[in-house]
Amino acid sequence: MPNFSLAPALDVLCTGSYPRLPSCIRDNIVPPSPLTGPEADAALSLLTVAIRRRLLCEQIPPQMTVRSLEKGIVVFEIPHEFRLSLSVVGDDLKLPWRLVNLEVLVGVGLPGGPPLCHSQQTRYLTQLAQSHLVAAEYPLTHVFTLLHTFCLSLVLDCLHTQAGLMSSMAAGGHVRVDEYQVGQLLRLGYWLPSTLSPLPASVAQMVPRLQITVDPSSPSHPITTTHSPPLPAGTTAQLSLGNLCLEKVVGRCVRARSSAKLQLLRDSLKNTVWETRAVLSSEPLCLRVSVPVRGGHCEVVIGVDVRTGTMGVAVEPGAGGEGVEREVGEMERGIGQPGSYLPGHLSRLQCQLFFDRVTACAKELSLAVSPSLPFPSPLPLPSPHLLFVQLLPLAYLVVCAVESSGVVAPRYYLLEVVETNGGGQGVDEGRMPPVPRIFYSPVTLAELDDAQLVEDSLRAVTVRSSPAVVKRKLQEDSHGLPSTKRVCVMSSHVGFSALPSLCSSRLLLAQIKTSLKMSGIRGYQELWPEHMCPCVSVCQFPLLPGQSRDVHRHLSSLFLSCLIFPAPSGHKLVMVFSPLIPASQAPDVVLHHHLPLGTDLGPSLLADWESKLALLSMALELLHYLEDPLWPLASSSRLSHFGYDSLTVSYGEHSLSLHGGMSGLQLSFSLESPHVFLTAHLQQTLLATLSLPVLLKGVVGTEETLTLLHKFTDSFPGASLVPLSAAQIQLQYNSLYPPRSLRVIFGV
Repeated sequence: MPNFSLAPALDVLCTGSYPRLPSCIRDNIVPPSPLTGPEADAALSLLTVAIRRRLLCEQIPPQMTVRSLEKGIVVFEIPHEFRLSLSVVGDDLKLPWRLVNLEVLVGVGLPGGPPLCHSQQTRYLTQLAQSHLVAAEYPLTHVFTLLHTFCLSLVLDCLHTQAGLMSSMAAGGHVRVDEYQVGQLLRLGYWLPSTLSPLPASVAQMVPRLQITVDPSSPSHPITTTHSPPLPAGTTAQLSLGNLCLEKVVGRCVRARSSAKLQLLRDSLKNTVWETRAVLSSEPLCLRVSVPVRGGHCEVVIGVDVRTGTMGVAVEPGAGGEGVEREVGEMERGIGQPGSYLPGHLSRLQCQLFFDRVTACAKELSLAVSPSLPFPSPLPLPSPHLLFVQLLPLAYLVVCAVESSGVVAPRYYLLEVVETNGGGQGVDEGRMPPVPRIFYSPVTLAELDDAQLVEDSLRAVTVRSSPAVVKRKLQEDSHGLPSTKRVCVMSSHVGFSALPSLCSSRLLLAQIKTSLKMSGIRGYQELWPEHMCPCVSVCQFPLLPGQSRDVHRHLSSLFLSCLIFPAPSGHKLVMVFSPLIPASQAPDVVLHHHLPLGTDLGPSLLADWESKLALLSMALELLHYLEDPLWPLASSSRLSHFGYDSLTVSYGEHSLSLHGGMSGLQLSFSLESPHVFLTAHLQQTLLATLSLPVLLKGVVGTEETLTLLHKFTDSFPGASLVPLSAAQIQLQYNSLYPPRSLRVIFGV
């Protein structure tokens, strides 16, 4: 039997431990007991003191700032680059630094995406930094250079990646990287054309560029941002390591350059009428110019495209006319270019806005609108910007845009044309047969008052008040075309729907005045009285050849007014005279005439005036005879009526009437008069003598004889009286007997 170890067994069973192990195990294998709390604090305090002493003795880069020093660990931090935690294992200055922790801060806080530095990259960078801490003569300086260079290179790489994303996605190819040197340089251009082909040298020099340069040796400006060409004074767009967003930097550059462009445009409006109407808005960045238009206003908004840098123009509220769109396109292509003149663009746009409003109103009324008409020679108008609104088949409303003090002031004309052969034939480069062209020759051109037509959203036409006088008389020019004349109007309010009838009246008035002038009637004027139709007032008539000056003067003294009212179906003539024989309560004599369409007004009016002169002359002669008591017919005859276009003379139981007018004098007798069958011959006698006393004496002298002859013919049914002349008649009886001629004597 072996010897059992009774002593160890008793120790284990009785005490639960084995105190008989070799002392080498206790000394070499069993770990010492951990430090207590006070002991640990004392040890860390000693390490902190050792680190502080070492920091005072070693060379530290100025960029590395001590963020914290506690519990035996010193933390260095370069803002937005890295954070480095170091410690030591003793107070000997020859002992190397121990790297506790390394954090790369580049890109921390960027929205979207993982951290820029991977964990494996951080582990490798930690090992590399620890090797520099052990082997380098100046460990902290070498570690700072290593980590600083790595972080700046990482920043540049991040910006290059953002530039690529901007070029392919957000900017649509208008941002492009020109040069990239890893860890050194990033140069990119913006506002580039979308084409991929190389840009011409002249265009490439004008492209704005942004350059980001890395200089690790510079302690204050490790990353430098430069601009070519330089940004406007007072604006900056520098890259910040705390916010690595290239899009924001480019956005600030774009905003600064866009603001400078818009400010140049605003400066070009100085000393013009547009200066007070232009406002540079910051949110959104644009130049707003208020453009007054008849009946309202529009706002032209000029902005800069952030991707291409080109100017964009919009009109608010939206005006969708083709002319406005065309002018907006020309403005976008023109503004910002050398030699471009923004006030001129605004004036033309103002003109086109007004033209589009007129066009829209005309189309609602089914009126044809044309920007031009074929004329053999230009119209004598002050501007080439014209719009023709067809009111009648050969009548147009001409809207002429005239620039005055930098603002377009529209003028309105009424144009009457006739079709004529242009004298030439149109061909299409020899490939088409000759085609005759029809041209228009102007007949009448009348200018309307500038304030007469004001088109707004309600299509209202405001007519301002002015005296009813002619401002500019019609004159003949060298081409035979009546020069423009200004037509004044009285105050009223009409709608745009009444424009055709209004302009038709204008043309008719112009035709009336032209006819009066061609007939030698000068004393006329145009009237637009309130609550009445427009008319032409004739103030005086000329002395006609062969007429008595005294009779003309007498009739002119009795003449009060002559109004001619135009109408498409015919003109209405109203003439007012004082009574020939003044009497109490005697009203004025008002005459109304209707002239059919196509009547030549001037000659007709002169013929009517001539007949009135003849009637007045005969009436005055008859009144002179009637006032003579020695005249045998003074007691039995009288002038019973005188109305300037007719007169009636009563003699005995009968009467005769004389009617004047544009067709001449007409004689008539009462139905009971025995002279009815002699009316035509007696009228010829009267026209030859123009003397009522002579006619009246002959009529009274033959009244009894003709009465007996009529009784004789009434007694014999086969008998009849046939007039041969005013002084001779024939007595016929059933054609069985030869006719007997009877002579009737008329004379004083």
